[in-house]
Amino acid sequence: MTTADYGKDMLRKDALPKEQLNWSSALLDEAGIRVTRHRCTILCLLSQAEHPLSVRELCSRFGLDAHYVTVYRSVNQMNQAGLLHRVDFGGGIYRYELRSHSGTHQHHLMCSDCGGTVRLQERVVEQMLTRYPDRTRGFHVNDYTLVFYGVCPDCLKNRCHHVT
Repeated sequence: MTTADYGKDMLRKDALPKEQLNWSSALLDEAGIRVTRHRCTILCLLSQAEHPLSVRELCSRFGLDAHYVTVYRSVNQMNQAGLLHRVDFGGGIYRYELRSHSGTHQHHLMCSDCGGTVRLQERVVEQMLTRYPDRTRGFHVNDYTLVFYGVCPDCLKNRCHHVT
């Protein structure tokens, strides 16, 4: 089953596994957001995504049952409540991911050729901000996004094949 099929199946009544329904319902309830099947599905899709997703990508994983505006409003509400982190890779399209329970940010590598993204596991920035607060020059950092741009291995391979 593809991730897109998974999202469509989740919208069927009683399709969310009980543990995911409980987890997503608790997150929404704790944030003071009304629990709905669509919101639970959005959280579950984002929890399983390998990279941040745009509203359009979330809609395509939902299938025909989700309207863009409904998904946009839900994502925006969850972002404002602190459940999601909005990532700006440029190009005028925001992408969203679950905020880490530990409060750490996700860092990403983005391919400038295909637009693919990969999460980094390193926590160098958080360590720097914690160990060397003087380097922030008096700023209290509320939020940030760290994206490294480059070319992924597949695109590099394709570039090499086109050159020869």
